[in-house]
Amino acid sequence: MKGPHSLWTSSRDEDYFRDMGQWDNRASYMESVDRMARSGCDLVGLDISRNTLEYPFQALLRELRPRVRFVHAGVPGTAERPCAVLCLDCAGDEKKMAMYSGVGTPVQIGHFLLFLKPYD
Repeated sequence: MKGPHSLWTSSRDEDYFRDMGQWDNRASYMESVDRMARSGCDLVGLDISRNTLEYPFQALLRELRPRVRFVHAGVPGTAERPCAVLCLDCAGDEKKMAMYSGVGTPVQIGHFLLFLKPYD
């Protein structure tokens, strides 16, 4: 409760990553959120097959784009077509790159792949 890392003195955004230090991917989440917020996409697919820690991305993006909705990508039977897919820890995975190639060209952000439809 006391000290430099107290929950009373840190921001909520910092707290999302407090117990995730072993993965060292805070920067990947933050850049993914920034790119998604600027994209204009309000239906985001999340592929959590390799990393299930989706909440930091969802919470931070929703702060910037309250109307955004999330669907799980790569799940059979999903009818909704997201305008972007974030695949957590999928960098270098050729199968995932092929799976989401119809969404857009992947951008590697740390160990993440972000697929965005091009906007005019």
